[in-house]
Amino acid sequence: MKHFIQIILIGVFAIVIFDTIGSLASRNFGFGYQWLVIGSYLIYAGVGFAASKYNGLIFAPLAGGITSLVDSTLGWYISWIIGPGRLNMEMDLTAIISTVIFVTLTGVIIGLIGGLVGRAI
Repeated sequence: MKHFIQIILIGVFAIVIFDTIGSLASRNFGFGYQWLVIGSYLIYAGVGFAASKYNGLIFAPLAGGITSLVDSTLGWYISWIIGPGRLNMEMDLTAIISTVIFVTLTGVIIGLIGGLVGRAI
């Protein structure tokens, strides 16, 4: 379990730093913020891979889910403050919650895929 907590902390730190640097880069260099989703998916897969290697496959989707939950809440907040995470439309609470759930479930699935790769190697 010790390794799992360390993996989660590393994943959360990585996703927050990635969101911060990515938001700054997107704003300053003018590229589409949506392209950063590839990096987020790699982080979800990476924590799933590591969780599976050290703790077992059952921990892979959990690691991906926790990391993506932080990404869709704190990471989105950071990108909103910096600028590129702001949407051009009004979002009500239902839309925000739906987005958080969708991103979190995506992280669970990608974490599982990373875990399956980790078990196969």
